[in-house]
Order: sequence, then C-alpha cells, then structure tokens
Amino acid sequence: MRGQAGTTLSYSEKAQLNSLLHFDDNIDTSIICPGDIWVINKQTNFFNLFSSNSEAAHQVALFKSEIHDGTNSQVICMEISPACDFSNNKKPFKTLALGVLVPKADVSNSLEGKLKKSDSLLLIPIVFSGEPSLLIISKKYVMAATTSKIENLQKKYSGGETVIQKVIRMRETLLLSWIQSIASHNSRIGTVSFH
Repeated sequence: MRGQAGTTLSYSEKAQLNSLLHFDDNIDTSIICPGDIWVINKQTNFFNLFSSNSEAAHQVALFKSEIHDGTNSQVICMEISPACDFSNNKKPFKTLALGVLVPKADVSNSLEGKLKKSDSLLLIPIVFSGEPSLLIISKKYVMAATTSKIENLQKKYSGGETVIQKVIRMRETLLLSWIQSIASHNSRIGTVSFH
C-alpha cells in the first residue's frame, strides 16, 4: 500500500515529485537566470560559438557518446553561474553546463546504474513533455557565453526554429547543491607524483 513506511516509489512517482519540488516550467524567456535549462535544437550552430565547424561536430558526437547516444535524447545546457554574479551584472559571461534529457523508455537499468556510478555526472528523474525522463548534467562540459550570444541563440531564424529553446528552470533548492558539485569537480587539485 502506498504511503506506508518502507514503500518504494515508482520511477514515474519519483519523477513527478522531483518535478514539483525542484523545477519550474512557468519561465520567463526574456531574462536569463541561474537554473535556466535550454534544449539545444541546432547543436552544430550552438557548438560553433566555441570552436570551428568540424571541431564543433566532433564535440557534439563525443559528448553524446559519453553520456547517451539514444535517438530520442535531447542535448541541453543549464545556466550555472552563482547568484552573486547576477547582481548588478557583475559578470559579463554566463556559465553553462551541458547535459542530456533522455526519456525513461530509452534508459535501461544497466545504463542508469552506469550513469549513477559516474563521478562527472549529475542526474535526476523528472517529468518532461508529459513523460518520465532522466535529466543528466555533465560536470566536465562547462563553458561560458555572453548574455547577448545566449539571447541571439534564442531568436527565431528564417526556418522558424531557435538554436536553443528555454524549457524549464531548476529551482534554487537543488541548483545550489549542483553548482557546488560542478565547481568542486572543476577546481579539484591534481597532483603529479612518482612512486
């Protein structure tokens, strides 16, 4: 019976609870805030901001193969700048972490187990577009872009599609711990020693 101590929640129930507690789909697309999550519709155009055409295509392929190569997965990016950087526009660049949204139907138990063991990934089950999904953010793929570049990527082009489209926002309760985890991963001390 549900609601009793010792009961296990289904994946769908976990996704619904996480979505209610930690995500907001009533978002303002005119401003950029920490926790904003965009689906990257035109991946090569997005990665061209950071590298050449061939290198951009290579990075997309490498990133997706490291995390998930399912055909229904969507590459995403999340704004992870600390809130203090937003006060009075102190920082001209916004920090973005790459990730993937994968429908639960495409996530096998073995894949989910492998992803959970990774020390460079953050993941949480959520409901996205009405279906249970797994939101995965990489601690390794972090980049910066100016506010104007991000705003330009959100504008519709002649084909009617944007390069990126803001879809949800992670609430501060979860966002702060994820920003801390990403920052810790990227600022860890590396030591060379010979034994």
